[in-house]
Amino acid sequence: FLFSSVLAASVLSEFGSDALKSKWLGPIAEGRATGTVAVVEADDGIEAQAISARARTSGGGFAITGRKMFVPYAHGADVIVVAARVGEAPSDVALFAVEAKGAGASIQNLKTLDLTRRVSIVDLKDAPASQLSGGAAALARLVDIASVAIAADSLGGSERALDMAVEYSKVREQFGKPIGSFQALKHLAAEQVADIEPARALLWYAAYALDNDRAASPRYAAMVKARWSDIYTRTTDRAVLMHGGIGFTWEHDIHFWFKRSRFNESYFGAPPYHRERVAVLGGY
Repeated sequence: FLFSSVLAASVLSEFGSDALKSKWLGPIAEGRATGTVAVVEADDGIEAQAISARARTSGGGFAITGRKMFVPYAHGADVIVVAARVGEAPSDVALFAVEAKGAGASIQNLKTLDLTRRVSIVDLKDAPASQLSGGAAALARLVDIASVAIAADSLGGSERALDMAVEYSKVREQFGKPIGSFQALKHLAAEQVADIEPARALLWYAAYALDNDRAASPRYAAMVKARWSDIYTRTTDRAVLMHGGIGFTWEHDIHFWFKRSRFNESYFGAPPYHRERVAVLGGY
C-alpha cells in the first residue's frame, strides 16, 4: 500500500484542511491507516475536463456520485482522495477525501495484467466527502506527484530486472559456458545500463523540482514519467529475453517486473500523453 498511500498523503498534506490532516496523516505515517487516489474514469483521462464524477453540497459537506476505475489498493484503503466535478466549466473540479468504508462507497476488485497490484472499480453514490483546497490546481499537482513517484518505482524495477538478468546469465550455461560470455547478452545488458544511468539524474532533478521549483516541476514531472515508462518497459523486455525460454513462463519471477512495467507505463498517463505535456508546457 506504500505506493498509493504516498500519493494520498502528499495531496492531503498540501491541500487538506487541518481537520483532515489531523485525522489521516498521522495514522498513514504510522501504518495504522492507508490511502489511495481515484482519478481515472471510463474514458481513461487524467486531466480536469475528463472528470465526470460529481460533487454536490450536502448538509455541511459534500456528497459524490460517480464511478472511478483502476483505483490501486482501494479494497484495503481507509481514505480515498477522489477527483470530482463541482461545476460545468472544464476546470471546475476539486479533490475530496472519502472514507473508503463509509456510506455510499462500493468497491469491486479487478483483474489486470499485473496481479501483484490490486486495482478496483470504486462506485460512489452520494458518498459523504470533505473538500480539499486548490481546485483544478490540486488535481494537476497530484498528477505531477504521481508522475515522479511512478518514475521512481520504475527506476527501482528497472534496476531489479537488470540485476536478475545479469545474475541469470552468469549461471545459465549453453554450449559449455555461461550465456553471459556471449556478446549478444553483453550487448543487451549494456543497453539497459545505458538507458538507466543517464535517466537517473533526470529523476533526481524532477524530485527536487517537485519540492523546490513549483513553476518548473510540471514539465520535469512529465519528462520523467515519459522517459522512465519507456525505460522500464524496454528494460524488462530485454531482461525477459536474457532469461531465454524460462523468462516467458510463470516459473521465474522476471514476469512480475515485466507486468509491473506495463502497469506503470499506463498509470497516470502513457508516454505519448506526457511527451505532449512537455511540448505544451515548453510553449511549443
